[in-house]
Amino acid sequence: MAVAGALRVVALAIMVMVMLMLVVVMMVVMFLVVMVAAALVMVMLMFVVIVIIVVVMTAAAVVLVLVVVMMMVMLVMVIMVIMVVVVMVVLRLLRLVLGLHPGQQLIGQRDLFHSGQQSLAVQLVPRGREDGGGGILLSPPASPETASVSGRG
Repeated sequence: MAVAGALRVVALAIMVMVMLMLVVVMMVVMFLVVMVAAALVMVMLMFVVIVIIVVVMTAAAVVLVLVVVMMMVMLVMVIMVIMVVVVMVVLRLLRLVLGLHPGQQLIGQRDLFHSGQQSLAVQLVPRGREDGGGGILLSPPASPETASVSGRG
């Protein structure tokens, strides 16, 4: 019986040793699985971070291009506004230089004081004023014969 008891103790010790080894092997396998899973998670996170960085950099580049294009459009608009203002000023100056003063504009309207003649009804008469302006001389009224010859009347 003593041998049987010793064999039981040895068998129990071997079983304990095998169980401990299985526990150690399972712990090592679990550790490896956890490490591989952690490595995969890290790789996935790195991939996500890289994608986010690329997307942000692309968006920043697009925004930069849009800002440059908008600045160029605004510059062109400002130049166009300046050109329009310059053209308007030049046209205004040309109108002042080449335009008629109010007395000449009045004389240029033939039918305003027309008396039945073919020529202008009013004429400029030079006067000796300081500004060099002229006076207006109204034509004498036409006779009925002149009015019928001219076709008016």
